[in-house]
Amino acid sequence: MNRRARKFVLNRSVLLAVALIPLLALPLLSGCQDSGDLNRATNLIENDNARYKAFFEEYADLADQIEKFFAGYSHVVKPTDAEARASMQDFRNRLQALQAKVKRAREPYQKVLAMKGLGQYKEYVKLRLQMLDQIDKTADVVARAFLLVAAAINKGKVPDATGLEGAKRELIGIEMELSFIEAQADQLASDSSLEVNVTPPSP
Repeated sequence: MNRRARKFVLNRSVLLAVALIPLLALPLLSGCQDSGDLNRATNLIENDNARYKAFFEEYADLADQIEKFFAGYSHVVKPTDAEARASMQDFRNRLQALQAKVKRAREPYQKVLAMKGLGQYKEYVKLRLQMLDQIDKTADVVARAFLLVAAAINKGKVPDATGLEGAKRELIGIEMELSFIEAQADQLASDSSLEVNVTPPSP
């Protein structure tokens, strides 16, 4: 091949490569914000938000009852063995059922995090997962506080009023943090014009 032919082929190759760049970039760009992924992410988020809403009132009601239980025994009241144990077991059962719902609610949000791109949708989902974390913390606080009540029953004494009051304050703090994160998530959805429904009101 002579010099002119080689030059022609080289120039043609360069032009072809330049022409192909936009075409090669298309799959990369679509991967960042593919309409199919976006629609799927939106459906996952909205369905999971609805799942959260379904058990949110249950959580708020349970937290309120447990706080009252702690308050009742933090004012120098000696617990009645059968009554206190029955109440604690009921609370444990309900918390366990609620935690199972929280675990299932994590899965769709985590699927969104595993997708490519989606920018602010992922940031929104991270906040929703933090909300679920707050609900899970309730079980830890309750487990520690129940040990105080059980110890009082076994010794026939009044429970540690300071410890129970502290547990009640922790639960209230969890609910406040939940409300704060929820407000962040809703603000992000609004500022970023995300096509997702906002959350129900916090307790």
